[in-house]
Amino acid sequence: MLTGARDYLTNPNGIQVPEKVKAAISHQRNEVDPIETFISDVMHLEDGFQLQLKVLYDQLYKDWAKQNVSFLPLTKKQFMARLEAKGFKKFEKSRLIYFIGLRPNEMPTTS
Repeated sequence: MLTGARDYLTNPNGIQVPEKVKAAISHQRNEVDPIETFISDVMHLEDGFQLQLKVLYDQLYKDWAKQNVSFLPLTKKQFMARLEAKGFKKFEKSRLIYFIGLRPNEMPTTS
């Protein structure tokens, strides 16, 4: 234990986390992150693809959330904030909000 304390005190970067632990933490975060799981299940990344928020949230996400009850559903505002926090850009065109970079694996049918 003293060796660990000495290493901690003498290392300017503090405790060094092994890569294996970092990978396990990342995997666990993805397991409990509804946005990451939603993207993995329903979407794929495609540079430049523009998807209207109405389709992304109202059709794709809400349908997915009904089937994945282990996650609390996000409000539209929370959903947009989480996507932006993950680096997805949004823009407005003709008073409609779009996100760039996410493409559905299957386009929903309109009813």
